[in-house]
Amino acid sequence: MNASGHDVDDVDDDELDTRLRELFADTRLDVVPLPRVEEEIVAGARRRRRRRATLTGSGGALAVVAVAVAGFAVLGSRTPGEGDGTAVAVSPDPRETYSAPMLTAPSRDDDTGSDEMPQDPGAESVDSDSAVPPDQPVPQTSTPPQSDSVTMASAVLDSTGYGRLELGMPFREAVETDLLMVEGESPPPKRCADYPLVEGDAAVKNVTISAEHGLVAITAEGAMTPDGVGVGSPADDVEDRYPAGSGDETAFNVDVGAGKYEFTISDGTVSGLRLVAHTYDC
Repeated sequence: MNASGHDVDDVDDDELDTRLRELFADTRLDVVPLPRVEEEIVAGARRRRRRRATLTGSGGALAVVAVAVAGFAVLGSRTPGEGDGTAVAVSPDPRETYSAPMLTAPSRDDDTGSDEMPQDPGAESVDSDSAVPPDQPVPQTSTPPQSDSVTMASAVLDSTGYGRLELGMPFREAVETDLLMVEGESPPPKRCADYPLVEGDAAVKNVTISAEHGLVAITAEGAMTPDGVGVGSPADDVEDRYPAGSGDETAFNVDVGAGKYEFTISDGTVSGLRLVAHTYDC
């Protein structure tokens, strides 16, 4: 008995064929394709082609290795019952086949079929030419701060004085340069006095100021003449660079206009240098 109440045996082949045709012709059995189904089919076909190409190369190599391993295993075996120690090659059972492991390529969920790897949206692009290794130090471009003190390269005792301190400068003017080491409202010297400099004695040991003639002498320590002669220079340099000077092997004087250079020489070396005014009275 079928669902319509008729006996199956009573239904002949023609009637069954007719009912089946009516059943399959029913529109309720129609399959409606999903949107973009063609694009998804094409993208899936592209992915399958790429996977087959990858597996073909790796699977072929694995198959060759597997066959070689199987051959060595067979050659190393012996037929049971033979005791002569001779290896006998035995053909493998044709029913046993070696199945190489399948390598699966990572699946892709995109439908574009592009072979480009996805990029992290938060990653920053770095120019390989301008990248600096982390262990490599960064070049310094800042200029180091300059010291207020006079460096030896600029410590020049010229023919008129040292910096803003000049021969003949009265005591008050010398104090106003802020270069002398004086306390408060120090009075002028009664006759003569030596004053150290605020910057220290690396370039100039002291200056001598006269109550009548002002600054009358500057005693050098590391400062040199414009011609590069100073304490520590060979005595021959003094005579070579100041041929108009006069003196002997212990002292040498050179007239430079407002004053003169007085070189003290010991053992063939300049051991002292002073710029002295012609009005020196100390």
